[in-house]
Amino acid sequence: MNRTVINILLILFAILTLTSCVLLYYTHQIPIEKKSVVTLYAYAHDGTFDYIAALKPNTMYNKTELKPGEGPIFTRITNDIKVNFTYNFEGTESTNLTVQYYVSEYLETSIWRRKISELPLETINLAGTSMSLSISDIPPVDVSSVQSMISMINQETGVVISQYNVTTAVQMDIEANTTEGVINELFVPTLIMGFMSSFTEGDIIAIEDTQHSKTGEITSIDTIYQPWVNTQRYISYALSIISFPGLLAIIWVYAGSKPAKPTRPEALIEEVME
Repeated sequence: MNRTVINILLILFAILTLTSCVLLYYTHQIPIEKKSVVTLYAYAHDGTFDYIAALKPNTMYNKTELKPGEGPIFTRITNDIKVNFTYNFEGTESTNLTVQYYVSEYLETSIWRRKISELPLETINLAGTSMSLSISDIPPVDVSSVQSMISMINQETGVVISQYNVTTAVQMDIEANTTEGVINELFVPTLIMGFMSSFTEGDIIAIEDTQHSKTGEITSIDTIYQPWVNTQRYISYALSIISFPGLLAIIWVYAGSKPAKPTRPEALIEEVME
């Protein structure tokens, strides 16, 4: 066989072999069955705390109430802080909702925690795609009582506590009966009132975490069969069956068709002399 033809065939079968290897790898990375997640029902919980600080007679604000955004709450001119809570549920379809909630308030430091008030367990039933629940009977946080309790514990323990929190936690056990299934979730929004003291800001009550949200969904998994993947795999198998043996055969022919090595001059002289 002509050596030029052999070289061309060798290059051709090398390209076919490389192509078959790439195709084999590619087709086996694609699954025959593909999983698809479908959202059947989506929902969201939203909880918002609101508050009003009742003030003592003062020259700082010259009024008796302080609402969010109207300025810092100074401990020395504050009588109590009234807290309200609003819960909203949003769903993509109409839902029967049962909410059991329990409200508790704690006085907390870095080393201990003590309950100072609570509301008994309540159960509320709602229905619709958008539902709202308001809790307005949360006991106000009495600033003088909180400071008295801190002072008493300081005297009993000998630990000087200058920073502490009053947390209001609304523990909600929520059950939603939807057309796509039942949702059982726990939603616990918590409001933190930080009592702190500094030379630059004074004795203030910083209120944090007024907004809380949580989302979820009910889903199903659909299986999609991809028959074209098998077709591509069969093509890669056929190409491999042709290319691999062909490449080996051409390599064997190529190795056997190498030209003979030229005779060394010394050997030619020796032959003439002989």
